[in-house]
Amino acid sequence: MKDFKKTAGAAGIFALIYTFCMYRNTASITFPILMVSGIWFLYAMQERRKIFDNKISSFYTVGILLTAVSVCMTGDWKLIFMSKMAAWILYICLTMEIYFDDKAWNDMKYVSQGIRIFTGSIGKGFHLLGDYSQYKEEKQEEGIEKSIKNQEAAKVIKGILIALPLLLIIIPLMMSADIIFEDMIKSLFNLDEIFYLLFEKINIIGLGFTFLGALILYYGFLKFIASDMGDGQPVIKKYGDKITGITVSGIICFLYVIFSMIQIRGILFSNVKLPKGYTYAEYAREGFFQLFILAVINMMIVLICSAKYEYSRILNMILYLLCVCTYVMIFSSTWKMILYVKVYNLTFLRVMVLWSLAVIAVIMIAVIRYIYSNDFSLFKFMAVVVTSFYMIIAFAKPDYIVAKYNLEYGNQLKIDGWYLKQLSSDAAPVLVKYMDRLGWTLDGNYFIRIEEQYKNMSIRTFNFSGYAAINQLEKR
Repeated sequence: MKDFKKTAGAAGIFALIYTFCMYRNTASITFPILMVSGIWFLYAMQERRKIFDNKISSFYTVGILLTAVSVCMTGDWKLIFMSKMAAWILYICLTMEIYFDDKAWNDMKYVSQGIRIFTGSIGKGFHLLGDYSQYKEEKQEEGIEKSIKNQEAAKVIKGILIALPLLLIIIPLMMSADIIFEDMIKSLFNLDEIFYLLFEKINIIGLGFTFLGALILYYGFLKFIASDMGDGQPVIKKYGDKITGITVSGIICFLYVIFSMIQIRGILFSNVKLPKGYTYAEYAREGFFQLFILAVINMMIVLICSAKYEYSRILNMILYLLCVCTYVMIFSSTWKMILYVKVYNLTFLRVMVLWSLAVIAVIMIAVIRYIYSNDFSLFKFMAVVVTSFYMIIAFAKPDYIVAKYNLEYGNQLKIDGWYLKQLSSDAAPVLVKYMDRLGWTLDGNYFIRIEEQYKNMSIRTFNFSGYAAINQLEKR
């Protein structure tokens, strides 16, 4: 328990920063402050000082910061959620890079270790009280105790802290039981203002739970990475029999080849005969999500087979063929999506599907190389690719893309006014520009919602997307 004071102190400071930055504050300029603090704590709490000793750790750091900045640049709750998840995942990746000797790790080890850090942080966080008790006992054994005067002062403070929550229950009961006592208390204190301040404006209970949750999780995080540094020993691969791998992948590959040929025919010959009652738009809508999922499954099959089965030239040829089929599915899904968008315009989900297909197409290049020789970290390559592509979509803002495409380039006969009203403040510059054509007014649902959401921003809750939207409304 010699490091308890340092670990608990760091966790307490981080919890205070987290509470200030995030309490009742979904997406503002405080989120980058929080992530900068988190990166600093990673550096301060480790001894080897290797946070910037290689390109990948520097990339993770820059990725965290850019992702954090993107949070305060958007008003789209979906993008905010994804950006926060991306920032924390990159934070775990950075932790693994600077705290663990990963030279002998395979790609599955990165995934399992990341999950262990997350779950281990939760588990070890609840050791806080037990660790504190043990720390105090060790101090007593060493004879390093405070003076009697200080001990008495601490006991008084402890008694006050215990009495305060009890008084919040007892005093209202006493007031309701005796009108004279109630008048006396009201004459001494403005209870309405006190209760409004504590339980509505500030909500001291919510504030306390936010701080406590952050303290427990970050204490567990720091304790876990300090106690589970790993020995850096190579992960012993347990290969499956190549005959099994060839059989499994061969059966799947046979079906995929037939399916891919049908997809190629559909792409090359747009007059392919469809079942009765189907339009090409309906055909596209029914297919692109399934094709997207199949492309992901294909990629996972290739990765698992190349990692888990012993080398075989036949197996590798099958895996290469699966990669080709995956590309066919990617192109077919993209083609169907574009076909559908031309008729029914863009939505957030359709933008993200197209983005995902582009990411998979790039990752598959590395997968093909990985089949030939898995002498590089595919996990780190995927982390770099996904992060880089995510930066593009995060700063481009899908809601803005949707509004701009639909109103300027899309099928004007299929514009969904209801859907446009659900867009975030990111779309405000475009929607204000075309509000006359849409038949909207400034007192309409969309503009009222945006104004109510952002009109009272403080320095702590400042959001660039909301600020730009309010400016657009004021200029109008």
